[in-house]
Amino acid sequence: MKVGLTPAPTNLYLSQKTTTWKTVRSMLFLVIVLFFFVQISVITVSGFLDSDLDGDFGPPDPLMVVAGSLCSTPFLLAFFILIKPHLLHIIRAEPNHAGQNAHLITPSTLIQTHTMTTIQHHLVPNL
Repeated sequence: MKVGLTPAPTNLYLSQKTTTWKTVRSMLFLVIVLFFFVQISVITVSGFLDSDLDGDFGPPDPLMVVAGSLCSTPFLLAFFILIKPHLLHIIRAEPNHAGQNAHLITPSTLIQTHTMTTIQHHLVPNL
């Protein structure tokens, strides 16, 4: 039987607290990655519009476009990794007389309890 996600209770406290330096470090890495991505993407755009850099449109240079795209791809991937939401999956077992003693969490994880319990799943931000 699948159990859906429920809202996290208001009195749920995580043992790991974030520090302000973790937020600052994350923002700094994001700014550095975006700086390099923007600098390299200028090569790609100039390869499309003006490869000889004389101020007039043309001629396009496919080699500059391919080189700029290949060099900017790692920074684009790093950007998506840095902005993904960091979520924590919490599984709580609460005593309940209408519950069960064994709960299948994933296909390879089974939790057995001594008393009848119900399982609640929560996704909370891991800041």
